[in-house]
Amino acid sequence: MTLHAHIQPLPPLSQCRILICNDDGFDSEGIRILLEAARRLADDVWLAAPASNQSARSRAYSIARDVTVQQLDERRFAVAGTPVDCAIVGLNGLIPGKRPDLVLSGVNEGTNLAEDIPASGTIGACLEAVDQGVPAIAFSQVGTYKASEKGSWLAAESLLPDLLPKLAAQLGPDVPMLNVNFPQLRSADALKGVKVTASGRRKDPVHVQQRAGSTPGESIFYFDLLRDDVPRVPEGDIHFALDGYVTVTPLSWTLTNQQGLDRIDL
Repeated sequence: MTLHAHIQPLPPLSQCRILICNDDGFDSEGIRILLEAARRLADDVWLAAPASNQSARSRAYSIARDVTVQQLDERRFAVAGTPVDCAIVGLNGLIPGKRPDLVLSGVNEGTNLAEDIPASGTIGACLEAVDQGVPAIAFSQVGTYKASEKGSWLAAESLLPDLLPKLAAQLGPDVPMLNVNFPQLRSADALKGVKVTASGRRKDPVHVQQRAGSTPGESIFYFDLLRDDVPRVPEGDIHFALDGYVTVTPLSWTLTNQQGLDRIDL
């Protein structure tokens, strides 16, 4: 039985209605790059993205609350909600006529590798799309959270137009979603290639700052990047992304541990 039998093969990209989301906000540099690349390949491209930064919101959505949407122009909307809210409204009535055929999310500012994956709002929007029967691709760019890094968007901007049709052609019932991370490059010819790989793991420790609050008994905790970008083991997405490769990891919305399912005997 195919796990995602409700996902249909895509028509050619030029014939697709495409919905673009992200978690950094509708005016981020990454979503501009993704929108521009998609518009070079298809005419029917729409954007529904958060009105403010919603990073690390995973699959959170605004249950039992109004979600306000502001139209920015004919095909762009700012959503006062989470990335999943953007996917929900974009797939359920915001866009007139037929439903989108494909959801693209990103390009995220920073990695969505290893432990980032379940926390990512960029990926959360894609998981919601897949849950609703629409294939999806999440894109992220290594290094963009470091504002001082020169040319930090180079890989995403230069590689997306050629890579996007190849990625879309892989989507269907057996591959409903892809997670793509672009390496940080100093020049386009520094790219080592594309690796289809499993998600990896980072080395510990977790970085958490704690300080006393302003009132008795109050503590304040602060955490930004939980772990350093250091691979725990080779041959995973973080290892290859930091080594100069575009990484492509097929994902699924199921969280079932199949090995555990087969082993548990009650």
